This record gives sequence, structure tokens and C-alpha cells, in this order.
Amino acid sequence: MQFSSGIQKRAVIGLVYGPPGVGKTHMAAAFSEKVLFLDIENGSSWLNVTRINITSYSYILDLLVWFASQNDFDSLIIDSVTALERVAMDHTVKTNSIHNLEDIPFGKGWSIYRSHMAKACRGFEYVRDSGKSVLLVGHSQVKTVNDPTMQSYDRMEYNIDSKMQPQFTSMLDFCYYLRPQVLTMKETGSKIERSFSNGTRELITVDRGGVLSKNRLSHLPEMIEFKHHTTEEAATEMYRKFWKQLFKTS
Repeated sequence: MQFSSGIQKRAVIGLVYGPPGVGKTHMAAAFSEKVLFLDIENGSSWLNVTRINITSYSYILDLLVWFASQNDFDSLIIDSVTALERVAMDHTVKTNSIHNLEDIPFGKGWSIYRSHMAKACRGFEYVRDSGKSVLLVGHSQVKTVNDPTMQSYDRMEYNIDSKMQPQFTSMLDFCYYLRPQVLTMKETGSKIERSFSNGTRELITVDRGGVLSKNRLSHLPEMIEFKHHTTEEAATEMYRKFWKQLFKTS
């Protein structure tokens, strides 16, 4: 019987999500010096990265197998989860000769779609087990959480089919929410508060009730501020201070 102790270096599966224009794709591009973008929604067009544009579900699965065996890249960026869902849905529709998922009764169309997404998740885990990391980019949405032990509340989550989310989240080593820091100011003599952003971005790394987050990594604070006016500067700092350390201590 063999025992081990201490922090072990290993590859990860992570997700960064947030509102449009906050810099998610820039942050993902800075994840490693050897990233390959699976750019399903063409979000990296203006970035100097190596990318592959695949919109076929079968080809995406083949790509995951290939990526696990190659040595030119150490991290695969999936942009985005929403686009990946769309590919899985289109594959379900095409292979079952239907127009939409509801055409198969009793929710079986959705069940088939979720089985395709589950197979993609196993592909991500296969890549991680090969020693290479996967980082997914997600879009944010507000969802109502119905908890029987307390009053219902709204929470920021990444956009994915609600029944697929538990399995998807359990696969992740981390799930971070990236948002602009919003300040409010009340004008003199007025009851109206105006909101504005000063360019600072906040990365939420732990679940705070109102934000779905997850963190298995010990070296990150609960919230990281990037006081930069450009996404390029924020992404560079994220790599220098945190992403680079990830491959040393995770």
C-alpha cells in the first residue's frame, strides 16, 4: 500500500464565466503560454492565439482524444459552454431526424442531449488525466434558487441547462465569476443613484450565496481585484500572479 502527502501537481478542469465584454476570453488566453483555443463561437478572433474552429460534435470528441496525446499544447480553452451546448443539441436533432428536442416525447430528446454533454465531460476528464488542463469560458445568467431550508433567492450562475449543471459543476476543479466592479454615486440633492465602473474587475473564487463559484485550489484569495483599464493588462496580471502559480502548486 502506497501513501502520499503534500500538494500534488496535476492538470485541472476549470471554468471562468461572467457578463459580455468583461474580459473572459482574454483571461482564458493568458491561462498558459501553450494554449489551444477550441473557438466554437469565434470569440478569439482579435487575439493572437492558436485556435481551431470546430462546430461538429463528433469532431470535438475526436479533438479531445487527439489533444490528450499531443505535446505541443498544455491547455485547451473551450469558448464557450453555451456554444458547446448548442453543438450537442444540434447533434441530437440531426442524428434523430427531428426539428427540436421536444419532438421526442416524455423529455427523451433532452435526455439524449444530456448524454452527449456527459460524454463531452468524460472527454474533458480524459484530457485532464493525460496531464493537460481544460479551461471553459461561460456566459452568466441570474437564476432563482429554491432551497427548502430557507427563502428563495437569486444567484449568478453560468448559463447551462439546469439539469446538466450539477454534473458539470462536480467535474470542475474551479469555477470563477468575473465581473466589473460597479460603484454607485448619489447626486447632491437627488435621491437617484447612478452606477458606473472604474475599469476594475473582480474575480470571485468562492461561493458567496449570490454567486455560484467553486475552488479546490488553495493558493487563491476569495476575491481578486484587477485595477486595470484594459482587459490585456488584467489578463497579464492574472497569469503572472495566479495562473502561472497554478501549474506549480495544483
